[in-house]
Amino acid sequence: MEIKNKAEKLIGFIREYLETRLNLATLSVREKLSEVLSSIVSAFILGVFLVFIFLFAGIGTALWLGDYFGSTALGFFCVTGFYALFTLVLFFNRDRWIKAPVADSIIKKTNINAEN
Repeated sequence: MEIKNKAEKLIGFIREYLETRLNLATLSVREKLSEVLSSIVSAFILGVFLVFIFLFAGIGTALWLGDYFGSTALGFFCVTGFYALFTLVLFFNRDRWIKAPVADSIIKKTNINAEN
């Protein structure tokens, strides 16, 4: 009878341990998910502001260059050429400058075993 009580007690401890581990894993996943989602949202908001900055800076620069060259169209073509050159450089270096850092950031944020 004593062995049966000890076995039931042990099973109770094991059940409680497994429930605690499951709760801990759930909390860890929630924490990592919230970190990743908050990073995505903040990157999106910063991206929107950067788009506006580049848009208005580009328009201002184009108008300034157009005034300098005496042709508004030439000013806009110069700015477009700069953006096209910038885009080509970014395109050919996208793996090193964009994909690898983004992938590393996602891996670091979703690494459940790592401490903060």
